[in-house]
Amino acid sequence: RYVLKYREKGAVTEFVPNFSSSQIFSRCEEEMLAKYLLNAAQMNYGFTSKETRKFAYLYAVENNKKVPENWIKKESATYEWLRGFMNRNNTLSLRTPEPTSLSRGTAFNKHTVGEFF
Repeated sequence: RYVLKYREKGAVTEFVPNFSSSQIFSRCEEEMLAKYLLNAAQMNYGFTSKETRKFAYLYAVENNKKVPENWIKKESATYEWLRGFMNRNNTLSLRTPEPTSLSRGTAFNKHTVGEFF
């Protein structure tokens, strides 16, 4: 009945999702989390998707955020949250981090840096 009524009046019905009511972090907090993940990757300590979800849970707990029950039970964020977070932050890409080679790690010392500069 309601559909016919709207069609007769010519009114356009549009449903807009309200994701902000179920978001755990604010936009600013998500930006800080994304910047932290980028900085960690630049310092040769990249996070896997599982580590990112665990870190997000710990970040929420430390900031006294209301987290869903399944986050508490698993002590990590859900895969759906991670997928949404990645969609909102296009600068990130999660993949298996490459380990730093032993020669590269040991070559970065005071003597070699002093020779370079």
